[in-house]
Amino acid sequence: MEQKLAHTRFTLLLLSVLLLVFAENLARTGLSIKQATDLPNLPTSLSPVYLAVTSAFWVMAFAACLFGVSRLNPWAPKFTIAVSVAYEVNLWLNRLAFGRSSEALATTGFRLILTLVFLSIVAGTLAWPGTRRLFADAKGYLEWLKKREIGD
Repeated sequence: MEQKLAHTRFTLLLLSVLLLVFAENLARTGLSIKQATDLPNLPTSLSPVYLAVTSAFWVMAFAACLFGVSRLNPWAPKFTIAVSVAYEVNLWLNRLAFGRSSEALATTGFRLILTLVFLSIVAGTLAWPGTRRLFADAKGYLEWLKKREIGD
């Protein structure tokens, strides 16, 4: 049982996508804070403070996903799927509630494609048999370590 568990190409793809979404939200947080402080009276359809707060929340959520998947924690697959779906629901609710420009309607199809690709990558990589086996092996390894610690 003393083997080293290595990430598969699929988990590396997943980590890359999660890192991109993490970085996007981190940048959005910073830009929203800057906009709220530098241009407080700028009329926007969505408050920069609201964007900063929600983006900061998603930064923390995707940081947890990155940590869990990178460490092959048993809770990571379900948590990552839940966070990804909740993130997309939040984006669509914001779009439907606050997207009043003509560009919002014109880009809806592209946004739908991005949503489907993102959720397909997340769910697909986590449902892939090799990825599921990797997380199961990691869980077995953790259980083996606990038994070994108890026995010492």
